[in-house]
Order: sequence, then structure tokens, then C-alpha cells
Amino acid sequence: MPSLRLPAVCLMIGLAAQPAWAGYFMLRAKEKDLFPRPNIGADLSRISLSLHLADSIPQELQSRTKGIKKLHVEAWRSALERGFDDGFSEASGNTPFTMNILRADLALVPGAVSGAAAVVAVSAQVTFKAQVKDASGNTVCTEAATATAKMTTSQGRAMGDLVSSTVESMYELIADRCLSNNPAPALAPAPAPVHEATAPAEAPAVEGD
Repeated sequence: MPSLRLPAVCLMIGLAAQPAWAGYFMLRAKEKDLFPRPNIGADLSRISLSLHLADSIPQELQSRTKGIKKLHVEAWRSALERGFDDGFSEASGNTPFTMNILRADLALVPGAVSGAAAVVAVSAQVTFKAQVKDASGNTVCTEAATATAKMTTSQGRAMGDLVSSTVESMYELIADRCLSNNPAPALAPAPAPVHEATAPAEAPAVEGD
């Protein structure tokens, strides 16, 4: 029985019908392209800050959203560490705190949709939970939210920039909610008690003889 050969025009029509961001090809965010630079507005000069990432946060991450190609991030933990180092480098004070990232789930989301309901551009978001702890291990701030990248793209080669933008948004949100009041009241060291000196009582005036 002769094999069935489809005309080239049929193959072309099939490819054209495939949505731009759907299919089996994987999108990649390469480690060399992951350099988040958060814009942190808080004055961090009075505290020192270190980062702890939960063991459940992977270095290599794969994420799939319905209707969008699978995303492979080569160095997710490294991206989080680089973003922290860049954004909080000014935290060099004498009061130590630790930022614990307990969850950081990255996903692509539609950024633009065509009239045929096909995704033609993507953005990204990270669902996270973070805690700031003092030197004694007490939790002074908890933030759980979803941060969205400040950009969309229709270019697969821009995945590094997209992932970096998502990390920037996450740290900017944590800083705004937990560190924005130089530092936030919960992070401020307790003021030393003020002891007012009591002036000695004046001796009564003695009239001369």
C-alpha cells in the first residue's frame, strides 16, 4: 500500500493554525541572561539583611501554563540570589535580619491575545511567600502575594529578561510592604530608655542676723 504524502501546502496551513505561544517547543531562560535589578526605594542603612531560600525552591525550574509553551529556567535559585544581592546591597547597618523566601512559584501568563483567542505575547508572575526574621528568629513581617513582571514579550529569546523582571517585582513588593519605613516599625531597634536627670533642690535662702 503506497504511503500517504500530504501536499506541502497542507503542512503550511497546519503550522499557521498553531498559536504562536502554544506547542511542544520549550522556551528557555538561560542562566547568562538572568540578572534582576530591583528598584528598592526603602532606606536600608540601619539594618543588615541576609537571604535564605527554602530547599523546595529548585535551581532548574520547568513551568507549564495551559495554552503557552513550557518554560525552562536554567538557574531559578541563582536568579533569586542575584536579585537580592543587587537590590539590597545597601543594607549594611548594625541590626541583622534575614529574609526567608518560603515559596517562589514562577509561571508564564498571557500578555496579549489575538482575535482568535490565541496567545501572541506573554508575561510572567511569581506567587511567593516571604518572611523577615530578626536575629532571635522572631518573625517581624510576613508577605504572601503574586508579583507580575513589568513587561510582556512576543520573543522567545527575551525569556531571561522576562524572568528577571518578575524577580524584580517580587523584591520590590516585599521591600514596599516590609521595609519601606526606614526600616518598618517592626524592624526598628527599640530605643534606649531616656533617664532625665533631676536637678538638686535649691537650699532655702537664709536671712542674715
